[in-house]
Amino acid sequence: MGRRQRANEILNNLPQLQNHIKKDPTSYREEFLQQWKHFESSLGIFELKPDEEYKEFGDLIMFLAHVSPYYPKECQGYPVMLLNLLQKNYMVLDPNLRKSIVQSVILLRNKRQMSSTQLLPVFFTMFRCHDKTLRSTLYKYIVNDVRSANKGQHRDNKLNRVIQNYMFSIINSPDAQTKTSPGAIAAKKSLEVCIELYRRGIWNDSKTVNVIALGCFSKITKIKVTCIQFFLNPTKSKQRRLEKAQKIHKKNLKSRTEDNEENEDSDIEENFNKSDQPHFRVLSLINDPQNFAEKLFVSASSSSNNSKKGGQVVERFEVRLMQLKLVSRVMGYHNLYISSFFPFMQRYLQPHQRDITVILAIFATACNQFTAPESVQPQIRVIANNFVSDHCSPEVMSAGLNVIRAVCVRQPMALDDGLLSDLIEYRKHKDKGVMMAARSLLQFYRKSYPEMLPKRERGKSATEALIGGKTLANQEYGQEKVHEGVDGIDLLDMVSSDSELEFSGDESLEEESDVESIPEVQAGKPSKAKKINEKNIDEDSENDEIYLSDLGNDSDEDSDYEEEDAEENKEYNSENESDADDNEKANNSEKTEFKEADTSSSIERSNTEEEATEKEEMEESKSKVLRADMTRILTQEDFDKIDRMKKKQKEKARVEMESLANTKGKNKRSLETANSQAGDGENESLKKDYYDEADILGSYHSRKRAKATYAERMATVQAGREGREKFASKKSKRESDGRSTSNKEKRKTKNFKMISHKQGNVVKGKRSLVVKARELRAHIKKQKMKKH
Repeated sequence: MGRRQRANEILNNLPQLQNHIKKDPTSYREEFLQQWKHFESSLGIFELKPDEEYKEFGDLIMFLAHVSPYYPKECQGYPVMLLNLLQKNYMVLDPNLRKSIVQSVILLRNKRQMSSTQLLPVFFTMFRCHDKTLRSTLYKYIVNDVRSANKGQHRDNKLNRVIQNYMFSIINSPDAQTKTSPGAIAAKKSLEVCIELYRRGIWNDSKTVNVIALGCFSKITKIKVTCIQFFLNPTKSKQRRLEKAQKIHKKNLKSRTEDNEENEDSDIEENFNKSDQPHFRVLSLINDPQNFAEKLFVSASSSSNNSKKGGQVVERFEVRLMQLKLVSRVMGYHNLYISSFFPFMQRYLQPHQRDITVILAIFATACNQFTAPESVQPQIRVIANNFVSDHCSPEVMSAGLNVIRAVCVRQPMALDDGLLSDLIEYRKHKDKGVMMAARSLLQFYRKSYPEMLPKRERGKSATEALIGGKTLANQEYGQEKVHEGVDGIDLLDMVSSDSELEFSGDESLEEESDVESIPEVQAGKPSKAKKINEKNIDEDSENDEIYLSDLGNDSDEDSDYEEEDAEENKEYNSENESDADDNEKANNSEKTEFKEADTSSSIERSNTEEEATEKEEMEESKSKVLRADMTRILTQEDFDKIDRMKKKQKEKARVEMESLANTKGKNKRSLETANSQAGDGENESLKKDYYDEADILGSYHSRKRAKATYAERMATVQAGREGREKFASKKSKRESDGRSTSNKEKRKTKNFKMISHKQGNVVKGKRSLVVKARELRAHIKKQKMKKH
């Protein structure tokens, strides 16, 4: 009897039976078969009413999922049976039972009882369920399963192809075009899976991107916003990027030394740039960017004109703003042109417009080098009239100047000479933000297009170049400047030359060097090429000095020429009045001078010949010296070195500008040159893929302070109380002196029941109405006397 009772207890306790089967499957085979028969009978009952709750049936399904690998013959069709059960009844199942079946199926997949091509399509279909917890579970499992199948360099192309096709069919199904249908929920969740797999670098092909791009034209707002945000925010959030950059910077500051300062600066710059700049490969994978941008712009602009009465749903302003933002980024990235975009944006260019800084950033981002200047000039004029005016606030003026500068960096011909001369006059404004924005605009045109500036505003370097006949600007619309090599390759040559000098300074290598190959260097004599270089450098410096000294001295030169002519005339008259003896002497002297002139001319010819040969040798040596990008393939380390050298030059220019600004007695021209050097880096920072609100606000964006927490506010209060003892309360003074309170003062803080039995309170409570009225009138009279 005891054995039967224990057997029944084991049959009824499934976790205990599961533990025994895992330890000894053969001994508990009969118990397993009994549970299997029980499952078949329960399955028949379940199919009659699948919408009811079956807790025991769910426990039995989970039990069989755990022990089925130990009995493969008996449980051969069990995984397929569960999948069919889910696919047939997933919409009407009880949530708890459905959760148990999903967990059982996932367990079977982890034990290799079924493949991903069998399971994942069913899970994509189950996204139609109105169960948020279930959809979250399915989403996480699908992402992890596809990621594990494509781990490392291994790619399961068959699985990816099957899952992508099935998922794309769900997204493009007619059922997914209705807002209230379950197909819309499945399409949105499938798009989230697709986006997450792209961000993890698993599905990063053009097919995935273009399917997401089709979702930007969906009639369902949630799907549309999800797809647009994918193109606008392909990287991590701004707060996480900022925290990561700060951690890296603090970590490097602790271990910084003079030896590894250069490497650490490069690490900080690389990490910050990688996290700060968005990954725009997404926009490059769009198949037809012109058609995509035009259709998206039509969707954004038509929704603002049509009404609900016409049958079309009017999107919210935030959604239309997101659409316009994506259109502008595609236009700026692919250098596209949509004729009706800029006139459409003109209606929103008002200071009182909602989200005006975002709209200005959209307008600036859409401009590119192939944007016709005539199509942007009316909007530039509107911005100048509405934003850059004395009746506007400094913040509005700064935003207007910044957006005009951002547009001019991409299309300098969009600003005419007259308006430019008016805008740069604001560089003397009393507000710092307006002054900096105007100066930045001036520095950009000084460097790139000085011909458009008035003569007195061009700067020293641009004026000298224009006087010398050089044209710095490229005034033709659509003409590109083609670089002959890698930009900044000369900086890499400087780095390599410095490393070679350090290498040649090694004593051990000097001893092993070949003495016969460079005899002049070993003998302490400079080489011929070195002499030629020094001579050319001296000649260039002398020519520069003469050229600079001759600027603006035309009147002095004319007076010198007149004095020389007068002296020659006097000498000529005196020679005619001399006698014959003097003429003979003069002839003899002329003969001797002629001989000397012949000898000197021969010497000069020899010198000129030597100079010609030296110049030829210099040209040959220059032709032999090739740039690094022409002799070898540049690696990523070389490009990193170039970026580091550019950063050092910008930092050096900024430090020089600050030192010149802080030093007294410096002339105005030196300050202008330092400002121009510092402005170059600022203008280069504007040449990026897109502009945001911070670029438009400029210095005002950095002035915004986040709301202080309670701890920060209390710390500020405590800091303000220090050193203010005379304003403290009597209690704090008494406690600081070590004194206690009197009994009368203590009585004021006691509970009334503790002092109600006191004689004074007893007498006060027994007063008559006449006495109370008399005391009240006396009190009122006393208060009136105090006021007067």
